[in-house]
Amino acid sequence: LVRFDRSGIRNALVRFGKRMSDMYFLDAENRRATALNPSGKVSF
Repeated sequence: LVRFDRSGIRNALVRFGKRMSDMYFLDAENRRATALNPSGKVSF
């Protein structure tokens, strides 16, 4: 049970970290696109 809990927590942390890194990457891409093209918003 403890081992299962640890693996579950690790999976949750990995998923959370991936989502955070994805959000950060998209935010950085948005900022870079805005810096390159300040007149218009970029839509994906």
